[in-house]
Amino acid sequence: MSSVQSPNKWNWISEAPLGEWYGVLTGEDGRVEWLSLPDNQLTGEIPRELGNLTKLDSLQLGGNNLIGEIPRELGNLENLGLLHLSRSNLTGEIPRELGNLENLEHLDLTNNNLTGQIPRELGKLTNLAQLSLNNNNLTGEIPRELGNLAELTWLWLSGNQLTGEIPRELGKLANLTHLSLNNNNLTGEIPRELGNLAELTWLSLLDNQLTGEIPRELGKLANLAYLFLNNNKLTGEIPRELGNLAELTWLSLSDNQLTGEIPRELGKLANLAHLFLNNNKLTGEIPRELGNLVELIWLSLSDNQLTGCIPPGLESVEYSGLPGPGLRFCETAPELPRPGNAGLLPPPRDGGGAAPRLALLALLLACAGVRRAVRGREAPSP
Repeated sequence: MSSVQSPNKWNWISEAPLGEWYGVLTGEDGRVEWLSLPDNQLTGEIPRELGNLTKLDSLQLGGNNLIGEIPRELGNLENLGLLHLSRSNLTGEIPRELGNLENLEHLDLTNNNLTGQIPRELGKLTNLAQLSLNNNNLTGEIPRELGNLAELTWLWLSGNQLTGEIPRELGKLANLTHLSLNNNNLTGEIPRELGNLAELTWLSLLDNQLTGEIPRELGKLANLAYLFLNNNKLTGEIPRELGNLAELTWLSLSDNQLTGEIPRELGKLANLAHLFLNNNKLTGEIPRELGNLVELIWLSLSDNQLTGCIPPGLESVEYSGLPGPGLRFCETAPELPRPGNAGLLPPPRDGGGAAPRLALLALLLACAGVRRAVRGREAPSP
């Protein structure tokens, strides 16, 4: 790198042992094993000579003002376990040679200006636990070979220009907890195989061009806390099976073409805090079971074709637009008649004749008498 313009440059370009240079750790043999200089105002290109540090275990250069491409020579770092080059203005393609890093566990190239396709060779990184390539300008399809990364827990490919379908092979990633493919140009249906990702807590597919129905198999994701499928072209009904997602806190299905009624089963989502179903073609009444969602703080049902009233229990929820024109909150109990309007009394429910009606009328008259007596005491004496 051409320069280091930061206070964090202790002993750099000095005769001090390498292990005493800022951000450098060496082994017993004096060879560099760790190079960590994130957010250090570094400029220039990444030196190809770093590929000669064959003992290197960690390379962290993120958050600098670097230019140029990722050197192919980094593929020679056979002991490398962590490679973080995010937020560094890097350009060009991801080198295929990175697929040679058989000990790599963390690869973070986010927030750069990388172009080209995701190399299929990354599917050979059998020890990889985290792969973050989001917020670049990557194109082409998601390689099916990524389904071979058995140790992967974190896959972030969002904010690119990826096309094609979501590979069904991703359903083999048994350890995956986070899958983020949002803000791309992905097409086709959501693979049913994603329902096999038992450890998944975060699934974000929003802002694509996905079609077809929401797979019922997603209802098997027992650990899922966040589900974002909004801003696609999804059709069909909302699967009742989504009511099985006991850990779900955020459900966003807005801005699709979903039809049918809102499933009553969503009222079982005891941890749900955010529910977005707006801008669809949903019909029918709002299920009263939604009033059971005691953790709900935000509800958006607008721009549908819903009828009826808003169920009790949702009075304190924040709304992003009312659920529909003219919809009001349902009455929690029948309104008591005013004294003298006996015709407003509700009919008996148990076939008990006039006795219940007379008892209620007597109670109302007694209350009216008490009010008159109180007014009489409060009135000033003539």
